[in-house]
Amino acid sequence: MPRKYEYTIYDYIFWRGDRSFDEAPLNCVDNLVFSALSYIYFLDIDELSGTENGITIRELAEKFEKQPEEYKIRHQHDVDMLSVAGQSRRFGDVTVTRHVDFLDKEAEIQFSAELFLIRPDLGYIAYRGTDPTLTALQEDLNLAFEVVPAQQLALSYLNVIGRNFNGRIYVGGHSKGGNLAVYASANCDPDVFNKIEKIYNNDGPGFDSSVIEKDAFDHVAPKLLTYLPKTSIVGMLMEPVGGMTYVIDSFGVGISQHEPFRWKVAKDDFIYLNELDGPSQYIKTTLDKWLSEVPVEERKEFVEGIDAIMNASQAEKSGELVPGLLKNFVSVTKVLRSMDNDTRKAIAKSFGKLFQAAGSSIPSIFKNDDH
Repeated sequence: MPRKYEYTIYDYIFWRGDRSFDEAPLNCVDNLVFSALSYIYFLDIDELSGTENGITIRELAEKFEKQPEEYKIRHQHDVDMLSVAGQSRRFGDVTVTRHVDFLDKEAEIQFSAELFLIRPDLGYIAYRGTDPTLTALQEDLNLAFEVVPAQQLALSYLNVIGRNFNGRIYVGGHSKGGNLAVYASANCDPDVFNKIEKIYNNDGPGFDSSVIEKDAFDHVAPKLLTYLPKTSIVGMLMEPVGGMTYVIDSFGVGISQHEPFRWKVAKDDFIYLNELDGPSQYIKTTLDKWLSEVPVEERKEFVEGIDAIMNASQAEKSGELVPGLLKNFVSVTKVLRSMDNDTRKAIAKSFGKLFQAAGSSIPSIFKNDDH
Protein backbone atom coordinates (compact mmCIF):
# COMPACT_ATOMS: atom_id res chain seq x y z
CA MET A 1 0.00 0.00 0.00
CA PRO A 2 1.46 3.43 -0.91
CA ARG A 3 2.43 5.85 1.82
CA LYS A 4 -0.26 8.44 1.34
CA TYR A 5 0.72 10.60 4.35
CA GLU A 6 4.51 10.54 4.29
CA TYR A 7 6.26 11.39 7.58
CA THR A 8 3.04 11.41 9.60
CA ILE A 9 1.43 9.00 12.06
CA TYR A 10 0.12 7.06 9.07
CA ASP A 11 3.69 6.56 7.90
CA TYR A 12 4.78 5.71 11.46
CA ILE A 13 2.58 2.62 11.43
CA PHE A 14 4.53 1.36 8.40
CA TRP A 15 7.87 2.12 10.06
CA ARG A 16 7.15 0.69 13.51
CA GLY A 17 4.12 -1.50 12.89
CA ASP A 18 6.22 -4.66 13.02
CA ARG A 19 7.29 -4.08 16.64
CA SER A 20 5.05 -5.14 19.52
CA PHE A 21 4.49 -2.99 22.60
CA ASP A 22 6.59 -5.50 24.56
CA GLU A 23 9.52 -4.80 22.24
CA ALA A 24 9.02 -1.01 22.07
CA PRO A 25 7.01 0.68 24.88
CA LEU A 26 4.17 3.07 24.15
CA ASN A 27 5.43 6.46 22.98
CA CYS A 28 4.02 9.89 22.12
CA VAL A 29 3.28 8.91 18.51
CA ASP A 30 1.32 5.83 19.63
CA ASN A 31 -0.64 8.23 21.82
CA LEU A 32 -1.64 10.28 18.78
CA VAL A 33 -2.60 7.14 16.85
CA PHE A 34 -5.00 6.05 19.61
CA SER A 35 -6.37 9.60 19.92
CA ALA A 36 -7.03 9.74 16.17
CA LEU A 37 -8.69 6.30 16.15
CA SER A 38 -11.16 7.56 18.76
CA TYR A 39 -12.79 9.75 16.06
CA ILE A 40 -14.17 6.68 14.26
CA TYR A 41 -17.88 5.96 14.81
CA PHE A 42 -18.25 2.40 16.09
CA LEU A 43 -21.95 2.47 16.99
CA ASP A 44 -22.99 -0.36 14.67
CA ILE A 45 -20.24 -2.79 15.74
CA ASP A 46 -22.06 -5.34 17.93
CA GLU A 47 -18.99 -6.35 19.93
CA LEU A 48 -18.68 -2.75 21.21
CA SER A 49 -22.32 -2.28 22.14
CA GLY A 50 -21.80 -3.38 25.77
CA THR A 51 -19.34 -2.16 28.37
CA GLU A 52 -17.80 -5.61 28.87
CA ASN A 53 -17.36 -6.47 25.20
CA GLY A 54 -14.28 -5.95 23.12
CA ILE A 55 -12.78 -6.50 19.68
CA THR A 56 -9.25 -6.24 18.33
CA ILE A 57 -8.29 -3.40 16.03
CA ARG A 58 -7.62 -6.01 13.33
CA GLU A 59 -11.16 -7.40 13.61
CA LEU A 60 -12.58 -3.91 13.90
CA ALA A 61 -10.89 -2.83 10.67
CA GLU A 62 -12.30 -5.86 8.84
CA LYS A 63 -15.82 -5.17 10.10
CA PHE A 64 -15.61 -1.48 9.34
CA GLU A 65 -14.74 -2.18 5.70
CA LYS A 66 -18.13 -3.88 5.39
CA GLN A 67 -20.04 -0.82 6.59
CA PRO A 68 -22.23 0.85 3.93
CA GLU A 69 -20.68 3.77 2.05
CA GLU A 70 -23.02 6.27 3.69
CA TYR A 71 -21.77 5.21 7.14
CA LYS A 72 -20.83 8.30 9.12
CA ILE A 73 -17.12 9.13 9.25
CA ARG A 74 -15.25 12.29 10.18
CA HIS A 75 -12.51 12.00 7.58
CA GLN A 76 -11.26 9.34 5.20
CA HIS A 77 -7.85 9.59 6.90
CA ASP A 78 -9.39 7.99 10.01
CA VAL A 79 -10.64 4.96 8.08
CA ASP A 80 -7.36 4.59 6.16
CA MET A 81 -5.41 4.57 9.42
CA LEU A 82 -7.75 2.02 11.00
CA SER A 83 -7.12 -0.29 8.04
CA VAL A 84 -3.33 0.08 8.21
CA ALA A 85 -3.26 -0.23 12.01
CA GLY A 86 -5.36 -3.37 11.82
CA GLN A 87 -2.84 -4.99 9.50
CA SER A 88 0.12 -4.14 11.74
CA ARG A 89 1.64 -6.35 14.41
CA ARG A 90 1.86 -3.42 16.82
CA PHE A 91 -1.76 -2.33 16.80
CA GLY A 92 -3.64 -5.29 15.27
CA ASP A 93 -4.02 -7.25 18.50
CA VAL A 94 -4.88 -4.25 20.70
CA THR A 95 -8.43 -4.71 22.02
CA VAL A 96 -10.95 -1.86 21.80
CA THR A 97 -13.37 -2.08 24.71
CA ARG A 98 -15.59 -0.04 27.03
CA HIS A 99 -16.72 2.12 24.11
CA VAL A 100 -19.32 4.80 24.86
CA ASP A 101 -20.81 7.37 22.49
CA PHE A 102 -23.31 9.96 23.65
CA LEU A 103 -24.91 12.88 21.82
CA ASP A 104 -27.68 15.10 23.20
CA LYS A 105 -28.57 18.08 21.02
CA GLU A 106 -30.93 19.67 23.53
CA ALA A 107 -28.43 19.53 26.40
CA GLU A 108 -25.48 20.33 24.07
CA ILE A 109 -23.46 17.25 25.02
CA GLN A 110 -21.06 15.33 22.77
CA PHE A 111 -18.99 12.64 24.46
CA SER A 112 -17.23 9.49 23.34
CA ALA A 113 -14.44 7.37 24.79
CA GLU A 114 -12.97 3.89 24.68
CA LEU A 115 -10.24 1.82 26.32
CA PHE A 116 -7.50 0.50 24.05
CA LEU A 117 -6.32 -2.58 25.93
CA ILE A 118 -2.71 -3.19 24.94
CA ARG A 119 -2.24 -5.92 27.54
CA PRO A 120 -4.41 -7.01 30.47
CA ASP A 121 -2.27 -4.75 32.67
CA LEU A 122 -1.76 -1.83 30.24
CA GLY A 123 -4.38 0.40 28.63
CA TYR A 124 -4.88 3.74 26.89
CA ILE A 125 -8.12 5.64 27.54
CA ALA A 126 -8.88 7.85 24.53
CA TYR A 127 -11.40 10.67 24.63
CA ARG A 128 -12.82 11.80 21.30
CA GLY A 129 -12.32 15.45 20.43
CA THR A 130 -14.81 17.75 18.75
CA ASP A 131 -16.66 15.82 16.06
CA PRO A 132 -18.38 17.46 13.04
CA THR A 133 -21.74 17.87 14.79
CA LEU A 134 -23.01 21.35 15.60
CA THR A 135 -23.72 20.10 19.14
CA ALA A 136 -20.01 19.48 19.67
CA LEU A 137 -19.16 23.03 18.55
CA GLN A 138 -21.80 24.47 20.88
CA GLU A 139 -20.43 22.53 23.82
CA ASP A 140 -16.91 23.76 23.03
CA LEU A 141 -18.14 27.35 23.28
CA ASN A 142 -19.59 26.59 26.71
CA LEU A 143 -16.08 25.83 28.00
CA ALA A 144 -15.57 29.59 28.21
CA PHE A 145 -17.94 29.96 31.14
CA GLU A 146 -18.68 26.60 32.78
CA VAL A 147 -17.65 23.02 33.46
CA VAL A 148 -19.38 21.20 30.58
CA PRO A 149 -21.18 17.83 30.80
CA ALA A 150 -18.55 16.10 28.64
CA GLN A 151 -15.92 16.92 31.28
CA GLN A 152 -18.09 15.41 34.00
CA LEU A 153 -18.75 12.32 31.86
CA ALA A 154 -15.01 11.99 31.19
CA LEU A 155 -14.35 12.02 34.95
CA SER A 156 -17.00 9.37 35.61
CA TYR A 157 -15.64 7.22 32.77
CA LEU A 158 -12.07 7.35 34.10
CA ASN A 159 -13.16 6.48 37.63
CA VAL A 160 -15.28 3.53 36.47
CA ILE A 161 -12.46 2.11 34.33
CA GLY A 162 -9.69 2.92 36.79
CA ARG A 163 -11.31 1.45 39.90
CA ASN A 164 -11.51 -1.98 38.28
CA PHE A 165 -8.25 -1.92 36.33
CA ASN A 166 -5.23 -3.81 37.65
CA GLY A 167 -2.35 -2.17 35.88
CA ARG A 168 -1.11 1.08 34.37
CA ILE A 169 -3.26 3.51 32.37
CA TYR A 170 -2.40 6.17 29.80
CA VAL A 171 -5.05 8.85 29.37
CA GLY A 172 -5.26 11.16 26.36
CA GLY A 173 -7.11 12.72 23.51
CA HIS A 174 -6.91 15.21 20.67
CA SER A 175 -8.57 18.65 20.64
CA LYS A 176 -11.41 18.69 23.19
CA GLY A 177 -10.41 15.10 23.97
CA GLY A 178 -7.12 16.41 25.37
CA ASN A 179 -9.02 18.84 27.59
CA LEU A 180 -11.23 15.99 28.82
CA ALA A 181 -8.18 13.84 29.59
CA VAL A 182 -6.62 16.59 31.71
CA TYR A 183 -9.87 17.43 33.53
CA ALA A 184 -10.69 13.80 34.31
CA SER A 185 -7.16 13.01 35.50
CA ALA A 186 -7.06 16.09 37.72
CA ASN A 187 -10.33 15.21 39.45
CA CYS A 188 -10.36 11.41 39.57
CA ASP A 189 -10.14 9.27 42.70
CA PRO A 190 -6.63 9.24 44.27
CA ASP A 191 -6.35 5.45 43.78
CA VAL A 192 -7.21 5.86 40.10
CA PHE A 193 -4.76 8.75 39.66
CA ASN A 194 -1.97 6.58 41.06
CA LYS A 195 -2.57 4.10 38.22
CA ILE A 196 -2.10 6.78 35.54
CA GLU A 197 1.28 6.57 33.81
CA LYS A 198 0.98 9.66 31.59
CA ILE A 199 -1.63 12.16 30.48
CA TYR A 200 -1.51 13.29 26.84
CA ASN A 201 -3.08 16.56 25.68
CA ASN A 202 -2.81 16.78 21.89
CA ASP A 203 -3.57 20.41 20.96
CA GLY A 204 -6.51 20.58 23.34
CA PRO A 205 -7.85 23.84 24.81
CA GLY A 206 -6.87 24.87 28.31
CA PHE A 207 -9.02 26.00 31.22
CA ASP A 208 -10.20 29.42 32.31
CA SER A 209 -9.16 30.26 35.87
CA SER A 210 -12.43 32.10 36.48
CA VAL A 211 -14.25 28.78 35.94
CA ILE A 212 -11.76 26.31 37.46
CA GLU A 213 -9.00 27.33 39.86
CA LYS A 214 -5.61 26.79 38.24
CA ASP A 215 -4.07 25.15 41.34
CA ALA A 216 -6.61 22.34 40.94
CA PHE A 217 -4.26 20.94 38.27
CA ASP A 218 -0.94 21.24 40.12
CA HIS A 219 -0.71 17.54 40.96
CA VAL A 220 -1.13 16.42 37.33
CA ALA A 221 1.84 18.43 36.03
CA PRO A 222 4.48 15.68 36.54
CA LYS A 223 2.41 13.31 34.38
CA LEU A 224 1.10 15.80 31.79
CA LEU A 225 2.53 16.09 28.27
CA THR A 226 1.05 18.67 25.89
CA TYR A 227 1.78 18.62 22.15
CA LEU A 228 1.04 21.59 19.89
CA PRO A 229 1.48 22.06 16.12
CA LYS A 230 3.62 25.07 15.22
CA THR A 231 0.56 27.21 14.36
CA SER A 232 -1.60 26.02 17.22
CA ILE A 233 -5.03 27.67 17.43
CA VAL A 234 -7.21 25.32 19.46
CA GLY A 235 -4.38 24.74 21.94
CA MET A 236 -4.18 28.50 22.51
CA LEU A 237 -7.73 28.70 23.85
CA MET A 238 -7.74 29.60 27.56
CA GLU A 239 -4.92 28.84 29.97
CA PRO A 240 -2.50 25.87 30.05
CA VAL A 241 -2.20 23.99 33.34
CA GLY A 242 1.45 23.05 33.56
CA GLY A 243 3.40 19.94 32.66
CA MET A 244 5.78 19.66 29.71
CA THR A 245 4.79 21.33 26.43
CA TYR A 246 6.28 20.47 23.04
CA VAL A 247 5.89 22.25 19.69
CA ILE A 248 5.71 19.96 16.65
CA ASP A 249 6.62 20.78 13.08
CA SER A 250 3.53 20.36 10.93
CA PHE A 251 2.31 20.28 7.35
CA GLY A 252 -0.33 22.72 6.17
CA VAL A 253 -1.26 26.28 7.09
CA GLY A 254 -3.18 27.69 10.05
CA ILE A 255 -6.05 25.66 11.50
CA SER A 256 -5.33 22.74 9.13
CA GLN A 257 -2.34 21.89 11.36
CA HIS A 258 -4.80 20.90 14.09
CA GLU A 259 -5.37 17.62 12.21
CA PRO A 260 -3.29 14.77 13.73
CA PHE A 261 -2.37 13.56 10.24
CA ARG A 262 -0.41 16.76 9.60
CA TRP A 263 2.02 16.40 12.51
CA LYS A 264 5.52 15.44 11.37
CA VAL A 265 7.08 12.24 12.65
CA ALA A 266 10.63 10.87 12.55
CA LYS A 267 10.74 7.15 13.36
CA ASP A 268 9.13 6.82 16.81
CA ASP A 269 9.01 10.47 17.82
CA PHE A 270 7.73 13.82 16.58
CA ILE A 271 9.86 16.45 14.86
CA TYR A 272 10.12 19.32 17.32
CA LEU A 273 10.56 23.08 17.03
CA ASN A 274 11.78 25.55 19.66
CA GLU A 275 8.62 27.65 19.77
CA LEU A 276 5.23 28.42 18.28
CA ASP A 277 5.17 30.69 15.24
CA GLY A 278 4.04 34.33 15.18
CA PRO A 279 0.39 33.76 14.17
CA SER A 280 -0.10 31.28 17.02
CA GLN A 281 1.39 33.72 19.53
CA TYR A 282 -0.90 36.42 18.17
CA ILE A 283 -3.98 34.25 18.61
CA LYS A 284 -3.02 33.39 22.18
CA THR A 285 -2.36 37.04 23.12
CA THR A 286 -5.67 38.11 21.58
CA LEU A 287 -7.76 35.43 23.26
CA ASP A 288 -6.06 35.87 26.64
CA LYS A 289 -6.76 39.59 26.53
CA TRP A 290 -10.39 39.04 25.52
CA LEU A 291 -11.02 36.50 28.29
CA SER A 292 -9.44 38.77 30.89
CA GLU A 293 -11.73 41.66 29.91
CA VAL A 294 -15.03 39.78 29.50
CA PRO A 295 -16.59 38.53 32.78
CA VAL A 296 -17.98 34.99 32.94
CA GLU A 297 -21.60 36.17 32.94
CA GLU A 298 -21.04 38.25 29.79
CA ARG A 299 -19.40 35.27 28.11
CA LYS A 300 -22.44 33.16 28.95
CA GLU A 301 -24.82 35.72 27.41
CA PHE A 302 -22.56 35.97 24.37
CA VAL A 303 -22.38 32.17 23.86
CA GLU A 304 -26.12 31.69 24.42
CA GLY A 305 -26.82 34.35 21.81
CA ILE A 306 -24.48 32.70 19.33
CA ASP A 307 -26.08 29.31 20.11
CA ALA A 308 -29.53 30.71 19.27
CA ILE A 309 -28.25 31.98 15.94
CA MET A 310 -26.60 28.64 15.13
CA ASN A 311 -29.77 26.72 15.99
CA ALA A 312 -31.75 28.97 13.65
CA SER A 313 -29.46 27.84 10.82
CA GLN A 314 -30.95 24.31 11.18
CA ALA A 315 -27.46 22.92 10.57
CA GLU A 316 -26.63 19.45 11.90
CA LYS A 317 -22.89 19.69 11.30
CA SER A 318 -20.46 22.57 11.79
CA GLY A 319 -19.60 22.46 8.09
CA GLU A 320 -23.24 23.20 7.27
CA LEU A 321 -23.38 26.30 9.47
CA VAL A 322 -22.61 29.05 6.95
CA PRO A 323 -24.84 27.62 4.17
CA GLY A 324 -27.55 27.09 6.80
CA LEU A 325 -27.35 30.68 7.97
CA LEU A 326 -27.76 31.91 4.40
CA LYS A 327 -30.54 29.44 3.55
CA ASN A 328 -32.50 30.26 6.70
CA PHE A 329 -31.77 33.98 6.73
CA VAL A 330 -35.38 34.85 7.62
CA SER A 331 -35.35 32.55 10.67
CA VAL A 332 -31.96 33.90 11.76
CA THR A 333 -33.25 37.46 11.46
CA LYS A 334 -36.28 36.57 13.59
CA VAL A 335 -34.02 35.15 16.29
CA LEU A 336 -31.92 38.32 16.31
CA ARG A 337 -35.05 40.49 16.55
CA SER A 338 -36.50 38.36 19.35
CA MET A 339 -33.42 38.81 21.53
CA ASP A 340 -33.82 41.29 24.36
CA ASN A 341 -31.69 44.43 24.33
CA ASP A 342 -29.33 43.14 27.03
CA THR A 343 -28.48 40.02 25.01
CA ARG A 344 -27.89 41.99 21.80
CA LYS A 345 -25.72 44.45 23.71
CA ALA A 346 -23.75 41.58 25.30
CA ILE A 347 -23.01 40.06 21.88
CA ALA A 348 -22.00 43.42 20.39
CA LYS A 349 -19.88 44.28 23.44
CA SER A 350 -18.09 40.93 23.40
CA PHE A 351 -17.34 41.17 19.69
CA GLY A 352 -16.11 44.73 20.21
CA LYS A 353 -13.69 43.64 22.92
CA LEU A 354 -12.49 40.77 20.76
CA PHE A 355 -11.69 43.14 17.88
CA GLN A 356 -9.94 45.54 20.27
CA ALA A 357 -7.87 42.70 21.69
CA ALA A 358 -6.97 41.56 18.17
CA GLY A 359 -5.80 45.06 17.24
CA SER A 360 -3.69 45.56 20.34
CA SER A 361 -2.07 42.13 19.93
CA ILE A 362 -0.83 42.64 16.36
CA PRO A 363 2.82 43.30 17.42
CA SER A 364 3.12 39.71 18.69
CA ILE A 365 2.78 38.34 15.16
CA PHE A 366 6.19 39.85 14.38
CA LYS A 367 7.77 38.27 17.46
CA ASN A 368 10.03 35.94 15.51
CA ASP A 369 11.32 38.74 13.29
CA ASP A 370 13.26 40.27 16.19
CA HIS A 371 15.78 37.46 16.34
